[in-house]
Amino acid sequence: MAADGSALYVGLNGSGDVVKLSLPGMAEQWRTRLPRAQRAESPGVLLLRAGQRQ
Repeated sequence: MAADGSALYVGLNGSGDVVKLSLPGMAEQWRTRLPRAQRAESPGVLLLRAGQRQ
């Protein structure tokens, strides 16, 4: 949710898209695709590896 309550940001399940919807009408304002991880691992595993000391 935008700080001023004017929009809702929604992640679309399985697509990797994030959509900004205006409120209260829920009209789509823009859409973007998140980059995919290079490894076929769960996000939790990638976060754990990123936090490990080397």
